[in-house]
Amino acid sequence: MIVKSFPRNGMGSNCYVVLDDSQRHAVVVDPSFSYDRVVALLGFTPDFQGILLTHGHADHMLSLKNWRESTGASVMIGRADAYALDDPEASCASLLGLGNRRFGEPDVRLSDGEEIAVGSERLRVISTPGHTSGSLCYYCTGHLLSGDTLFASGGIGRSDLFGGDESALHASVARLMKLPRDTVVYPGHGPETTIGNEICFHRYFH
Repeated sequence: MIVKSFPRNGMGSNCYVVLDDSQRHAVVVDPSFSYDRVVALLGFTPDFQGILLTHGHADHMLSLKNWRESTGASVMIGRADAYALDDPEASCASLLGLGNRRFGEPDVRLSDGEEIAVGSERLRVISTPGHTSGSLCYYCTGHLLSGDTLFASGGIGRSDLFGGDESALHASVARLMKLPRDTVVYPGHGPETTIGNEICFHRYFH
């Protein structure tokens, strides 16, 4: 698989496009950038087969409506965060200055261990509650899209927002530390890292 990064929109959130090796099929993860902008930066238009959310916070789905209308692809989110799309308090929309903005119902509610097709390849869903109750990461060999669960240089998500749980977050990070050390981590904010690098910062989880 191939991961293309579109970092740091106005709210500091990263957007990702995950493509199969043919680059004909793709999913977008955390659509904080518009469809037109992403396609222009890619330089080609793959068949988008899904719109994946790592969690239900508004800064990671600012262009969700645009992507849904442009691609017709299914919106997917963790089962426990599905309600947040229509709840400005749970999505932090009001906290982020977006008022009572709502994002509509998701099409698919995901659970741990499910797989999402990207052409002939697969992304595996890893449930990582703690930042929110329904936070997810998406994994394929060599790549982890970690949302706001794990950041570079020892960073982890906040657990003091709606649905957060510090002990659950620590357990989720410990679970991620068991992935292969050469796995590249693509976080919801900030630069890329690897599991091997983060093990150096997160030894206390072992």
